[in-house]
Amino acid sequence: MIKTLGIISGGICIIILFLNFLLYFLQDIYFKTNNKNIKKSINSALPILSKYNKCSIFICFIFFLIHISCFFNSIKHFNLNALILFFLILIITFDFDIFFKSEKYLLKKIASYLIIFFLIFHIIL
Repeated sequence: MIKTLGIISGGICIIILFLNFLLYFLQDIYFKTNNKNIKKSINSALPILSKYNKCSIFICFIFFLIHISCFFNSIKHFNLNALILFFLILIITFDFDIFFKSEKYLLKKIASYLIIFFLIFHIIL
């Protein structure tokens, strides 16, 4: 039962992190493309993704803590949970106003790309 809860909470966390990654990926495509049809379709999706981004990252953090706590006893060696948790905490701290807006966007984008990279390895391994 506890492992099932851990798997479900990990799956919810994966979906939320993928949506966060999709937000920054679509913004990069929007600024680099010259096709008006692509820009129009991306422009319709970006407000939805960006409106709930802060809340969804905090919910993802809670689900990730549940995921880690469900599998804490079965972890015998280092895995990528620590790196994913580190980047998730970085993304949450970048939402505070201690950074300049341009730095905050760049750091959140880099952390989002890195967290998806480590998440893919976490799923494969």
